[in-house]
Amino acid sequence: MNVPWISGGRTLGQLGVSALLAAVFVALAPAPIGAEETGAAQAATCIAERIAQGRAPNDCVDARHAICTGLSRQTPAVAVVCFRTAEQEWSQASRAILDRLQAEAPEEITAIAGIELKYDLLSGRLQCDRIEELAIAVSDHGSEAIARQKARCQATAAGLAHVRLAWRARPGT
Repeated sequence: MNVPWISGGRTLGQLGVSALLAAVFVALAPAPIGAEETGAAQAATCIAERIAQGRAPNDCVDARHAICTGLSRQTPAVAVVCFRTAEQEWSQASRAILDRLQAEAPEEITAIAGIELKYDLLSGRLQCDRIEELAIAVSDHGSEAIARQKARCQATAAGLAHVRLAWRARPGT
């Protein structure tokens, strides 16, 4: 597509190639020692602790995303890959809860949990699309910054949907 993006005269095709190359380089790089522990495992521990304390675990989402947020603004494609990885982790964790419910809970409970998760995700992603369109229409941010913002928003939407699912599916409810 030869339609200029927001600024810099770069096209969507050019941006797609640079983002894809950055994603490939990040994917091929060895993970830092303990990276999994600082990401998904810490998020799961944080959520379990907050639920056990009867406290809302929403802050665990921000804690998990701090890894991505701390990445340099000079490398937005790397941050996008980081946020997308976090989004996948949230989705896998939600799938694990649904699988557990399917094995342990009545069919109606599992159905309700799946429907609630689906619409929590859809409403969050819809807001991400709205934010992206507004940024494209009226901001002076470059396309890479907008892509980073959308990836962060989508990861947050997946994280918050997971937290709501975990809260609703906690033992004793």
